[in-house]
Amino acid sequence: MRASLTTPKADALFSPRDTTLPDLIQGETDRFTGALPVLNLTDAPLANLAIESAYAGAAPVLTPLEVIAPLTVRKAGFRIAAPPAGQTGDVEVTLKLIRDAAGQATVLDTAQLKLSVRDPGDRHKRTYISGIDGSVQYYGVTPAHPQAGADADQPLALVLALHGASVEAAGLMGAYAHKSWVHVVVPTNRRPFGFDWEDWGGLDTLEVLALARQRWRIDPQRIYLTGHSMGGHGAWHLGATFPDRFAAIAPSAGWPDFWLYVGAASYENPTPIEKILDRAASPSRTMKLARNYQHYGVYILHGDRDEDVPVELARLMRKTLAEFHADFAYYERPGAPHWWGSECVDWPPLFEFLKTHTNPPVETVRHVEFHTVSPGVSPSCDWVTIEAQTRPLEPSSVDINFDPQARKFSGKTENVARLSLDLAELSKPRQGVLDGQPVDATVLPADRPLTVELDGQAVEAIPWPAEPRIWLGREGQAWKVTERPSRDLKGPHRYGPFKEAFRNHFALVYGTKGTPAENTAAYHKARYDAETFWYRGNGTADVVSDAEFAAGDPTIHPR
Repeated sequence: MRASLTTPKADALFSPRDTTLPDLIQGETDRFTGALPVLNLTDAPLANLAIESAYAGAAPVLTPLEVIAPLTVRKAGFRIAAPPAGQTGDVEVTLKLIRDAAGQATVLDTAQLKLSVRDPGDRHKRTYISGIDGSVQYYGVTPAHPQAGADADQPLALVLALHGASVEAAGLMGAYAHKSWVHVVVPTNRRPFGFDWEDWGGLDTLEVLALARQRWRIDPQRIYLTGHSMGGHGAWHLGATFPDRFAAIAPSAGWPDFWLYVGAASYENPTPIEKILDRAASPSRTMKLARNYQHYGVYILHGDRDEDVPVELARLMRKTLAEFHADFAYYERPGAPHWWGSECVDWPPLFEFLKTHTNPPVETVRHVEFHTVSPGVSPSCDWVTIEAQTRPLEPSSVDINFDPQARKFSGKTENVARLSLDLAELSKPRQGVLDGQPVDATVLPADRPLTVELDGQAVEAIPWPAEPRIWLGREGQAWKVTERPSRDLKGPHRYGPFKEAFRNHFALVYGTKGTPAENTAAYHKARYDAETFWYRGNGTADVVSDAEFAAGDPTIHPR
């Protein structure tokens, strides 16, 4: 490592070594979004900054920036004009960092970036603004190429493909050939290593799924999940955590959880405090949720000479599934190492397996068995939501049947203090055809009372609720219908260990009411944490003082 000291040429500078950039898509008129770090080299907050982007044939676009804290780095997003009609190839985009002080605009720094203009049918990168922290993230796409003459309005399938460690979406998407029936969408785990598709990486995956469904006409019953290596772990983990999202999963060379892969730390003869700490890691214990795999088909792919992820882990998962699963396939590639070319992700039998599977519509589901370790991470499956646990962060489960003729839900629970039943999809008016005659196909008409029987106790004559959801809670050992729970109570919106706070567009607020030394230390700790979230997770965090936060100045803390 070599270091050098450089006298800065201005109060703020670009750092173009860490960019998040889109491809520009022909025919799209909305502005695109990119991001790069901006350095505040002064010991005061920098406000009134903006980034101007421009390239030949497109009008300049000015993006105001949020306040950048003293002596810190913030990865700032900026807008880029859509490409003019007929634009092809690469374009050179010029960025200007502008400060407007007392009506006087000054250019502090410039940078040149190269962006590619792509046809929407080509492989390409797309960016979006994260709902977690407001940062700019990206995903790759290998779009479907429907056969000539295919109905353009016909929904297509979607495969979410998760990359391995030291890889990004831009690399993995090139391994997939275009297919006629499915779009392959490749999120990035915030960095090449990121969060192993857990925590923020997993949340990004769900956000990319939602964005893809908005952009393309996707069949909601044909959404699939695959991944290689660390991405194979992501397929095992997200598939177990969100079992009603996918019609099938297909891990390739993936490990199920870290306790099986690398022997993650655990306590021997734990003290009460150590038991609490151990429970805090429960959302990462994928194998505790293994029975959730029965919701869909599973295809396991692994090379028997894998030097990175032992094939024994794939064999373990085959053995685990065989105990309860009726719909899985297993292929162990003879002589194959960890990576054996594009086929180890774009494996034709794997895609044929996915193609034959569909996820049933919610209104057709008559039985839900669902397991979770934290309602703050994964509270719901189909029409059941586990709202709160009796023992926090220990495995919870529901196993409930629905009989629409009897208007009855019945089943058993484990470690559940409160749950709810969503009647919205079940009670929507639906028109069907029977013997050539139109009929009202509503599964559960909203016209008569309901019965719920849990753990051998029946709650009868439940009036149809004002909103289509029933909440039930335990009072002692008895289940009772309750009103909508107060937001002040524990629930999916506020649950889990401390790190769950960091999925809510957080700010780092430092104190200013101590001694000068204490105030300085508090500020630099906040700065350190914000920059850690940047380089560790390609993220963005506001750093504000307690006084600024209390004042609610929207120019300092706009959220």
